Amino acid sequence: MGSYVSHLRVKLSEENHKVSSYDKSKLQRLLLNSDKSTAVDDCLKLFARKCSTSHAQWRLLDEAVTILEERGKYRLIIAFAAKQIELCNEIMSHKHKHHHRSDRKHNKHHHHNHHHDADDDTKRMMAKSFLSLSQANYNVSQYKKCIYYAEKSLSCLRDCSPNDENKDISESLIGFSTLWRGKGSLGMSEFRDALLHFEQCLSSSTRNGDWLLQVMTSLSLAELYLHLRDHEKALFFPLKALEIANEKLADTHVLTTCQLCLAEAYRKVGKNAEAMMICEGSMQVAIDSSDRRVQAYAMLCFADIHRMNREHPRAIPRYDLAGSLMIECDDRYGQVLVHVGRAKTLAKMKSYDEALQQFACGLELALLIENKWMCVRVYGELAVLHQRLSNIDQAKAATLRYHQMLDDLGIFCAICRQPFGETSAQIETIMPCSHFVHFKCLSEQRGGRSGHSGGSCQICTTPTLTISPRQHSSIANS
Repeated sequence: MGSYVSHLRVKLSEENHKVSSYDKSKLQRLLLNSDKSTAVDDCLKLFARKCSTSHAQWRLLDEAVTILEERGKYRLIIAFAAKQIELCNEIMSHKHKHHHRSDRKHNKHHHHNHHHDADDDTKRMMAKSFLSLSQANYNVSQYKKCIYYAEKSLSCLRDCSPNDENKDISESLIGFSTLWRGKGSLGMSEFRDALLHFEQCLSSSTRNGDWLLQVMTSLSLAELYLHLRDHEKALFFPLKALEIANEKLADTHVLTTCQLCLAEAYRKVGKNAEAMMICEGSMQVAIDSSDRRVQAYAMLCFADIHRMNREHPRAIPRYDLAGSLMIECDDRYGQVLVHVGRAKTLAKMKSYDEALQQFACGLELALLIENKWMCVRVYGELAVLHQRLSNIDQAKAATLRYHQMLDDLGIFCAICRQPFGETSAQIETIMPCSHFVHFKCLSEQRGGRSGHSGGSCQICTTPTLTISPRQHSSIANS
């Protein structure tokens, strides 16, 4: 949740393309009132006289993307970022023609460095546009597109000059593109691949002093470990992210994102009072900033807390409101969470037919967005509910699908072969292959020793070096 990309400001050689505060206010009013289908054209028409060049139009649309990010309007961002890419292509085509004529006229080598710098500017602009597309597609649960556009962003940056004076911007773009590449994998339930990309981001953030990348990567790691039910790490990473964000005086949007992640971790470990208090603050900030997506997740957290407290009549209307907000934001993953939470509540209220209907809706959406982990969770819940209702055939079918999908995911301990996510447990990662093991299993196998195992991964036979939970946590602390 929240804005991860808007802080990146791509420096253009034409500094007069900056958008003034007055024009930003005009742009905000336009975006609040403009029709979705014509928003991009309305924006360019309103500022046609001030933004007549492709560079100026790109910068204007970049400001629009920032405003839309802060309000969770990700479908609109897709349209604006696509137009930015079109403008970048126009700039590159124009420069290619201009440089070709210039080189033919002067036939001098010293023009090449200037041309290369100009091209690097455009490559960064293109990369930023693809990064915005990646983020927006992730937030509307289009995970394959998220991965595709993150890779497109990275490919734009690989060709930048190593002597580029704006190398720090390129490095930051690379870091965030890698983050969203990992988040796309997380959305597809490809946990090993996600972890590899997140670890690259942590290394990059430490190397380049990019505190915001470190914060956002820590939150992504927290989400990963919440899925796998390693609650120690799931609590550590949002606490660390919030500590850094406060130290760096981050804006309220970043702080709210950290707080919501922490609230979910607290809820998972049964600290419902702490989760409720944090969520109330986050909801107020989201209302003040008109961020509908953060409002949706805060409301979902409220509903889950009431469910965990067995306050079922209070949970249902909050799930209903969260669901409406998720639909408004086109967040289908969020809609899955709402259906599943509502189904669990209805089952506790013994409204079994309605619960089965909600599980079916959640499963249909989870299959549609290809989030395999949520499919596993729903099949597991269905197996238990059908067993309770003595629907033996349906229980067997759900149990079979549960185990089939678990096998497809391969989310098993490399030692004991038990699946992750069924019970809370500390997890270690086998390096360099990134297979997961239970910390307890590894300790028992080694007699309490840690570090280099001197053996091989039992899944892929790769020679292993493991990182313990505390060592892994210290990476984010560096």
